[in-house]
Amino acid sequence: MADLPPLRAVRAFEVCYRLRSFTRAAARLNVGQPAISHQIRQLERDLGCRLFLKRGATMQATAEADAFYEAIAPALNAIAAASVRLRGCGPDSRFTLATYPGLAAYWVLPRLNQLRQTGKPQDVRVITAERDEDLELSQVDCCITFGGTGRQGWDSLLLFQHRWFDWQDWRDHFAPDVTQLARVLSVTNHGVAIHQALRGVGVTLICRDLVADLLAAGALVSVQPTPLCSSRGYWFSARKGFFDRPDGRQIAAALRAAPADQDR
Repeated sequence: MADLPPLRAVRAFEVCYRLRSFTRAAARLNVGQPAISHQIRQLERDLGCRLFLKRGATMQATAEADAFYEAIAPALNAIAAASVRLRGCGPDSRFTLATYPGLAAYWVLPRLNQLRQTGKPQDVRVITAERDEDLELSQVDCCITFGGTGRQGWDSLLLFQHRWFDWQDWRDHFAPDVTQLARVLSVTNHGVAIHQALRGVGVTLICRDLVADLLAAGALVSVQPTPLCSSRGYWFSARKGFFDRPDGRQIAAALRAAPADQDR
């Protein structure tokens, strides 16, 4: 395949195109920014066209870059999907899952640890990031995100319903006569908020399903018995073919299991 461009440069282009930043692409690929710049220049020489233009503090993709990305994205997704299928064929099945820190600590890891006691999967890697755009989905087999990925070539299963409520929502539903909420120390990371509640420092608004294990164990107590409800939630998403693998089905079942199911 003599017509193929340098594949490392193609990989750098794909990340740069999505992130629109050489600096963020370098951090994502764990290389220096000069290496990214070199790979993009190498690809531009090979293709004979400009791919990115500097516009002040932002980076703008050219029309040629748009067309190139649209053409190669399905192929890269196909390569990733084929890799996922092959990873499940050997005796040492492995997979990488991306999600948020709090969800990893209080939902994913307890369930995966229990699953691993059965001997499968053999190799598990969980990576976390606060924001969806910082979850490197091109490098993982599956992920858990709020609202799903919306990506072609991925299948999704609902884990539990949830919505990002705040104290204003709580007041509107349960204390409408309160005219002003007290100003207190607050955090925006739900993993940190749960940790603070476990230490006995204040109260937190959190998805009840996420801390169901802690409620059942008595580590946390629900102050308001009637929860706020939403039709949105957290979805377990994976590349097509993942749920056809035996270990993929096991992982999906473990992550969707309620605490009561695991305690039996």
